[in-house]
Amino acid sequence: MKAAIHLIAQKGFAATSIREIAMMASVNLSMINYYFSSKNRLLDSILQEGIQKIMEKIQSILTGRQAELEKMFAMIDIHITYAFHQHEMAKIFFQEELVKNSPAVQELRQINYKSFEEIIHTGQLNGAFSDNINPALFYSTIVGTIQQFMVKQLSPDMTADKYTYAKRLSKQAEELND
Repeated sequence: MKAAIHLIAQKGFAATSIREIAMMASVNLSMINYYFSSKNRLLDSILQEGIQKIMEKIQSILTGRQAELEKMFAMIDIHITYAFHQHEMAKIFFQEELVKNSPAVQELRQINYKSFEEIIHTGQLNGAFSDNINPALFYSTIVGTIQQFMVKQLSPDMTADKYTYAKRLSKQAEELND
């Protein structure tokens, strides 16, 4: 799966062959077919594993006892950390969202959005956030900024690091209560 993640992130799903994955992983081609039966099922396994890890972290934030602003910072941090530390997986998610829009990616997007929306609405009810915050726009801003980073990260003139982006997104979150 590591070889598949690396190749798909670099070349895209359509341009990556099972043969290339087998060669990079130093395994027999038939082993991949035996365990996954197709390239699509291999991708589904990769996506499901990534989604499960993210969903566990999101659930722990939603059930936590922090104030809404701290929950929002934690949600933003999950996304930034994932983009930096699991950049190949993040790139695959973004590629799939743009190109194929697989059910697994749609599910993750829905869960993500609903989580942001829940935190914002609860914060608005508690008076922690301004009533004029649009959850859909806020979510799109955060995710779009991270996606833009993933695209820009590939350029040689990329100078910003995780903390620069974290500060920018934290500033956006602080504006929730303005």
